[in-house]
Amino acid sequence: KELSAQELASERDAEMERQQKRRRELEDQELERKMKEKGMDSRFTG
Repeated sequence: KELSAQELASERDAEMERQQKRRRELEDQELERKMKEKGMDSRFTG
């Protein structure tokens, strides 16, 4: 079926949200990895 302009816009918004979330997760992982390398991972392990 044809998507209306509004449906297309919300699809695009959802996609952007997913990408932002993924980027944040990757940044968190990167930060965590750097901390571990420095031996400062105590706040991640509890």
